[in-house]
Amino acid sequence: MKFRTKILLAMVWLLSVALGVGGAFMVEHSFSGAIAREKNACREHYRMIVSAMELRIATGSGENSTETWQDTMERLETAVDTVAWRLTRDGEVVLQAGETFPESTPEPGENQQILQVFHTHEGKKTAYISLSGGIQMGEERMVLTLVTDVSDVYRERESMLVSFQWVFTATLAAGAIFSFFLAAALTGPLRKMSSAARKMAEGDLGVRIRTRSKDEVGALARDFNHMADRLQSNIRAMEETVEAQERFMGSFAHELKTPMTSIIGYADLLRGQEMNARDAQEAANYIFTEGKRLESLSLKLLSLHLAKNETPDLEWVEVNRLVERTAKKMRPVLMQSGIRLECRTTPGKWRMDAALMESVLTNLLDNARKAMEKEGMVAMLLDYPDGDCRIRVIDNGRGMPPEVISHLTEAFYRVDKSRSRAQGGAGLGLSLCNEIVEYHGGELQFESIEGKGTCVSVILKEGAV
Repeated sequence: MKFRTKILLAMVWLLSVALGVGGAFMVEHSFSGAIAREKNACREHYRMIVSAMELRIATGSGENSTETWQDTMERLETAVDTVAWRLTRDGEVVLQAGETFPESTPEPGENQQILQVFHTHEGKKTAYISLSGGIQMGEERMVLTLVTDVSDVYRERESMLVSFQWVFTATLAAGAIFSFFLAAALTGPLRKMSSAARKMAEGDLGVRIRTRSKDEVGALARDFNHMADRLQSNIRAMEETVEAQERFMGSFAHELKTPMTSIIGYADLLRGQEMNARDAQEAANYIFTEGKRLESLSLKLLSLHLAKNETPDLEWVEVNRLVERTAKKMRPVLMQSGIRLECRTTPGKWRMDAALMESVLTNLLDNARKAMEKEGMVAMLLDYPDGDCRIRVIDNGRGMPPEVISHLTEAFYRVDKSRSRAQGGAGLGLSLCNEIVEYHGGELQFESIEGKGTCVSVILKEGAV
């Protein structure tokens, strides 16, 4: 059963119970009030008759009690609304007017009145109230019974019940129609969410739910949209990770292919044919060189793994001395390529692993060297903007197009593959640098203009570690 149908049935049931109980209570309350008024009127009639009779006897105008009762009842006939009355003595009827009496009436005790409601079926059903009470007249004790017609009260109740049935039916129908549209409005966002969930299951991750409701259903719709945003973002990140892994595997296989081909080829020459000492030495040198390349590649991959899974041992380091020491070490290497290195620092201390950070700076300077077509200049600058520690390596080399900057920290990625391989690179340097800087609570930033140069910034955030 659909939730909308459940809401509709529940509301119709509640409306039915509320109308039924409320209407029945009102009708019964009105009927009970009318019957109570009729009973009170009958008691008043009884007291009026008894008082009149006692007054006549007290004044001495009623010597014959039977005639006095007859005369009194005739005098009060217009004032007392009764359909029948009866006077009995010791169970025998003394006087009677009318024939409508209950089948059995208990004998009332002294100062006791018995009031009962009874029905007859003469022609159409009628209802009466009978009131019996004992009266002491000197030495005589009599019982007076009055009968009053209350059929109008019962007919009024039946009329009210018929009217209530019509009102109940009309109100229930209107309530059912209102409940149907209300249930549809309440479950509308749920249907939208169900449809959106099915579309997401089919692969449409861009589907969202529009709602302006501020209630719990609206909050659920907003939470659904937030969940969809996070899911889409996570799946996009997973797809990018898978693509990066595929590129990594492809690049890794490519890196292995070249040295392995050389090693196998030269080993096959040494094994399969006679060679002079010079050629054998040259083949062994090729095998050794390519083997060292594979060893270097393995060590770099191991370093990349360790950088991702180990926390650096940090200590307070005078950063200006670290930068100047690295520049001093790299200056002769750069001078051999005709590159001038400038170093400007600002004194300061920072928590870092000095050996790892020196490796980062060395790698950045070496990348700047490889980016030079001919003689050029590299600047390494240290400052502390906004409380952060910033080390910049700026060169005036070839630069890079904007589309490659986002891939620079991927393993095996090289902007110029042929040139990097010729210079001995495997494309792992910046990946290692990025991992080291991130575990120092910082980030690598790249700015480059093709044909003009590149600026790589190591930014260590204040309080990050």
